[in-house]
Amino acid sequence: MSLVGLVTPADTAETVEQFSFQHKRDHDAINAALLTQGHLVEDVPLDPMQTGQSDSYQWLVLHWQQHNSMNAALGLQGSDLTKFDLSDKEQLQAFIGENYQEHASVYQALADKGVSVGG
Repeated sequence: MSLVGLVTPADTAETVEQFSFQHKRDHDAINAALLTQGHLVEDVPLDPMQTGQSDSYQWLVLHWQQHNSMNAALGLQGSDLTKFDLSDKEQLQAFIGENYQEHASVYQALADKGVSVGG
């Protein structure tokens, strides 16, 4: 699995949709890798990503819970991914960057255990 799709700017409806799909696929791959290590992470609905002002916070909380579970399974410290207003393009890009860093940390922690994500 590649992290490239998680850093591509999501600045149009189409690119947000693409990010959302790739992001969910990455979470699925991470969850599968964690399962091989005996860690079951609850699947939550992450695609489609909710970027509207009225519905993004609920999505952010579910997503943050997913990150908390995967970080806890690997002994990693996460950040507060609920602090972003996804309806604001600059904050959306900031979210994408911070989210990418957490995914990269998970990939590294799994690699350190000899586990490949998505392969």
